[in-house]
Amino acid sequence: MYKLRLNPYKSITYKKIDYANFGNGINTSYDEYSTPITYSKNTYNFNFKNGALKTGIGIGPLEVDVERDGGRYFKTLVTPDGLDAIAVWSFDRYVEQLDSFETYIIIYCSDKKLYYASLIDGTTFFSTIDSTLTFESVPTAIKYKLDGYDCMIFSTPEDGMYVFTGTSYYKQTSDCPPITSMCLHYERLFATVNGEKISLWFSDDLDPTNWNISSVEAGFINMIDARGPLNKVVNFKDYVFVFREYGISKLTAYGDQAEFNVTHLFLGSTKIYENTVCVCGDVILMLLKDGIYAFDGINTQKLTLNIENIINPTKNAVACYHNGKYYLACNITFPDDEVVGCESENFTNNALIELDYLNGTFNITRGIDITYIYSSQDVSFSKLFCCYKNNGASVLGFIDESGGVLDSPTIKFWRSPKNDFGYPNKDKILKEIYFNAKQETEVIVESEKETKSFVVNPVNNLIKINANMVGKEFAIHFRVTTKEAYISNPQIVVGFY
Repeated sequence: MYKLRLNPYKSITYKKIDYANFGNGINTSYDEYSTPITYSKNTYNFNFKNGALKTGIGIGPLEVDVERDGGRYFKTLVTPDGLDAIAVWSFDRYVEQLDSFETYIIIYCSDKKLYYASLIDGTTFFSTIDSTLTFESVPTAIKYKLDGYDCMIFSTPEDGMYVFTGTSYYKQTSDCPPITSMCLHYERLFATVNGEKISLWFSDDLDPTNWNISSVEAGFINMIDARGPLNKVVNFKDYVFVFREYGISKLTAYGDQAEFNVTHLFLGSTKIYENTVCVCGDVILMLLKDGIYAFDGINTQKLTLNIENIINPTKNAVACYHNGKYYLACNITFPDDEVVGCESENFTNNALIELDYLNGTFNITRGIDITYIYSSQDVSFSKLFCCYKNNGASVLGFIDESGGVLDSPTIKFWRSPKNDFGYPNKDKILKEIYFNAKQETEVIVESEKETKSFVVNPVNNLIKINANMVGKEFAIHFRVTTKEAYISNPQIVVGFY
């Protein structure tokens, strides 16, 4: 332990300094000594709102609260016992007898079967669509109105195409290609397929289940160039965009297939991860090998988030767009030696980035292994679903702002860069630390001479710490272990001599 020894003949000048505004989040790209104190060198599980550290993202149970037809429906959904939830979707089916819509939640489980639950009936459990119906891989799914009825279309390369109406299902028996992704555009279904991945397929006009190849029905377009395999197809700004291994192609397709036209756009040198490609309002966001990019239909631009050096892009990264934000579940190497949450076990993804593209701000959640994510935006229901690993099982839940996973709080941490307060050669005394808080907080203070930890509770939402530490440079870290969190307006009293 370093003992405080001061020269009594030296003059000490004390200053009260506003230590940090938390609104800028994290920056791992800059050197430690070049990073402004308004940025963190490592942070997770906090939410940066209005310059404060607040309660971050969590995962809640499957409790649904639906308002419809003047009534309110509340219940807790129970997933099939002993099965892992691998993927999830939702769709609304118009019920003529009720003159309203009924929302269904559909899940794909580890027994390779589909299960569904209605949000407005009295049951709380998921029922299998058919005990004999199985899919060898996670289906790609899309909503459609077929023959006047609302339905979900499911397809896998191994099993073909199935149509689920909410009350029954049937298999499409025509020559359906081995679909890997699909989108709707002008009443045709466009799809990328398994195999060589050089062909963009399209269904018959007004019938996405008809794949009979002819000049007036279905067909395909081959694309063979440096952009590589066709991995993802998206309907965006009145065009069909094909996301390939290393680039993007655009298809103009209105009515007659003889007038279809392909234009090749972006060509990059790094891989595009197709499961992260999402339409986010006026842009498409996606993860590439070297960071997150935005595509506006013409130009592609890399976002400068200053965390690119800690993101480890893998094929397991998944993303979706929900309520104006891009959610990316991925693998991050955090700049510390800590083991947080899922990192104590085998994990695929250990982080979730919540990106507000318009404002250029983001939050990072650490320690949750999310493997599937889906935005449900139906008539009376808006939830962000996820499948995540919990105690060795894959569990279905909602992403929320609870600051915990079910009943367990996430560990919240913010680490400052080292700072000499503009006087690199002066000795200093960090005398006092002040900040506003609402929960018990651990404050860790480092200098080049010593490290101290203070566990403190607020009095009238205010915390004062008598640090009494000497050094030339200091770093202050905040750690909260409760579900809710609030820290703001940190100030310090520093003596210079």
